[in-house]
Amino acid sequence: MVDPREERGEAADEPVVDLGLALRVYNPVEPERVRTAPEVWGHWIGEWRRRLADDWDVMIVIDGERGSGKPALAQEIGRRMDPRFSADQVALSAREMLRLYGTLRRGQVAVYDESALGLLSRGFMSEEAIALVQAALIGRKLGIVSVLAIPDLMILDVAFRESILKYRITVERREDGERGAAWVHVRHFSPRYSRSDHRGLYLDREWNPLRWDDPRGNPEWIRYVARAERAAREFALRKAEELERHERARGPASEEAIRNALQEGQSDRWISRNLRVSRRRVGKVRRTQSRRRSR
Repeated sequence: MVDPREERGEAADEPVVDLGLALRVYNPVEPERVRTAPEVWGHWIGEWRRRLADDWDVMIVIDGERGSGKPALAQEIGRRMDPRFSADQVALSAREMLRLYGTLRRGQVAVYDESALGLLSRGFMSEEAIALVQAALIGRKLGIVSVLAIPDLMILDVAFRESILKYRITVERREDGERGAAWVHVRHFSPRYSRSDHRGLYLDREWNPLRWDDPRGNPEWIRYVARAERAAREFALRKAEELERHERARGPASEEAIRNALQEGQSDRWISRNLRVSRRRVGKVRRTQSRRRSR
């Protein structure tokens, strides 16, 4: 690695530490020293607890590549913020998140994890995403810490991510496949006099990265995994039943639909499979069309 201070003609008494992809992408100034993991955690947990004590909300969105460890980080934050945190405080849908807000007290943590259910449905971009933002706003009023683990911040409502959200944590999965590193971004609020004024989430250049241990072996993590797998299976069965009901309600294709498919040049096999009719019926319609043309 080339020392940037040598390129500037400065002395390089201290080794340059590579802080990962995030710092290289955002190209910040080099920190005076690299913070240890306990120092970084102590800073952020302290800041979030002070906000709660001052009657401010704490709303955190964790995003990143699938398989990078978002649920593990979300639950690590829950355990550090809430000594009574358990797998029962992890919601697998917006509906479960709303139920959590009805039972948790001020200062407790509610975690939303989409990996088991949320984005398995194409409807997430509309129904689930809207319900999730509404749930998070309710938690904000109740003083409950909301940690949302989702694949991409951009799927959430623009007003939520540009005006309300204070903390974004992006999980990094390095090229060697190692997990357990994330980068905290903080919103700096300021007056906005024109639409071109920036009100974004900026990488904290000093208190990063967050690191955590592999949760496997933790009893609460084992409970969470078992519950998530069970919920995913139940969701798959419900979707299969829903598709079957839809197919039964749709019924076989009409003769007009078969004629249109024949005019488009589709084969008898394709029509039989996609329009759910027998090949015998397709052949009958084809012969009828041939007779009409020959007259």
